[in-house]
Amino acid sequence: MEGCQIRTIELHRFDRELSEARYHLDNRSCMCGLLSVTASNGSCGCSEFAVPSTQLRGDFIQWAVVFQRLKGMTIQEGLDFIHLHQDTWGAARVCLAEAVLTHMEQTGAAWNRTYLFDHTEAYVSF
Repeated sequence: MEGCQIRTIELHRFDRELSEARYHLDNRSCMCGLLSVTASNGSCGCSEFAVPSTQLRGDFIQWAVVFQRLKGMTIQEGLDFIHLHQDTWGAARVCLAEAVLTHMEQTGAAWNRTYLFDHTEAYVSF
């Protein structure tokens, strides 16, 4: 993993059906979704999130845009960057990014992409 760079960052905001199925929450009170990161060596990491709407400032894209800064960094640079900006990012985004970057695997994402996109209300890719 040393030296490989973060190539793709994808965020999916789950639709109401998937949010309720996975978290028993309605998507008006909580933003639920998936962050996925792919590195230049093909390894992939993903982690789900559920953030209370009361913690959001702005919409999904505004919440997600901070992850864009990780693109092109190595995994270690990304982790260092997250810790350097943790006050700005907030606990939810820091924990989510740490989970994804520390659990990168060669096997790729475990999600069925067709199913995921069928249940995605909003999507952003960097």
